[in-house]
Amino acid sequence: MKGIIKEYLESQARIDPCFKEKYKPENFEGCINYITAQAEKLVKDKHGKQCVAVKEEEVFKWARDYFNDGINVKEAEERKLKEQKAAEKEKALEEDPEIEININAEIEESRKKAEEYRKQREEEERSKREHANGQMTIFDILGG
Repeated sequence: MKGIIKEYLESQARIDPCFKEKYKPENFEGCINYITAQAEKLVKDKHGKQCVAVKEEEVFKWARDYFNDGINVKEAEERKLKEQKAAEKEKALEEDPEIEININAEIEESRKKAEEYRKQREEEERSKREHANGQMTIFDILGG
């Protein structure tokens, strides 16, 4: 299927000058990943289904959208930004190794807070379910 999609995109680039400017063959794998992600979204939308049929016209549309809508450019920019952040972090760690310890402590604290919040929400939901019908429980009567 990849070959068919690539042939389609190349034919579109030959006949459409606007598309030709946006189509970058080096980003083809990103296009395939995008198409796969779109198909996975369809499966998710069809609750309980493990697969769905997708017309080739839809797949070709996704392929064109990937380049026309600048998704390939956005992905490249995001990748570049992540690389810059990683380089900055590496440089900061070289200058001050204590930063990593502080970051790890902040991450652990954040995880603890998230877990506490999750437990609190679960308790609130449980309490709501127990009192949903408006009846008092034995614990309400005993003051507990």
